[in-house]
Amino acid sequence: MKQLALKLFGDCNSHMPTKILLKAQKPYCYAVDFNKPSAFSGLHWASFFGIVEIVTGLVEIEGCDINQADFMGNTPLHWAARRGRKGVVKILLGRDDINLDQPDDYGRTPLWWAAYNGHGEVLGILLGRGDANPDRLDNYDRTPLWWAAQNGHEAVVKILLRRDDVNPGNPDINHQTPLWCAAYNGHEGVVRIPLGRDDVSPNQPDNRGRTPFWRAACYGHEGVVKILRGRDDVCTDKPDQCG
Repeated sequence: MKQLALKLFGDCNSHMPTKILLKAQKPYCYAVDFNKPSAFSGLHWASFFGIVEIVTGLVEIEGCDINQADFMGNTPLHWAARRGRKGVVKILLGRDDINLDQPDDYGRTPLWWAAYNGHGEVLGILLGRGDANPDRLDNYDRTPLWWAAQNGHEAVVKILLRRDDVNPGNPDINHQTPLWCAAYNGHEGVVRIPLGRDDVSPNQPDNRGRTPFWRAACYGHEGVVKILRGRDDVCTDKPDQCG
């Protein structure tokens, strides 16, 4: 049975409708040109679904490219990290030829995806390799920490901020910091974490002069406003560029 499965996944283009799968997975099908060859290999499929036995067999097949990029530049490791497939991530990281920091077409690494989706255990596995860059910027200058704060993944934020190689105040192309994003979205638990550090400015504005306090007040995030007002170093009257 395993041999039949390996044969199936090894020639998935003639057996498995990639379009149907990815269109059904709405968070994953944006920016996909379904008229182009997918380059979605059997290893991509097995990693997507988290089928450990098949991944184990496929990586041992001669000529298997574990760093092969699909239509968006995603490798099998991207898909495994993106979907929280811990077992698959461990298998792929056990290979000497794995490229841990290979970015996709948007500059997003497997570690980026683990942080984005709040997969703390997968993030820990990737960081355990020692050669992963936890502060790598995507095409919009957004770090894994930036996205973890944006999406309210408190546990992931804590993991990343325990590291000396993560900049807690790294802004994106719009000068929005992780703290700014957490305040903007009303993530009270996340807001408290960077505020506990001396190297984070609670008043750092975005490119429109809007501070974390400004954003929290604008969007009615009462809990965040109270947290920020409780600090002596927060300027509550700082105007934006329009005054």
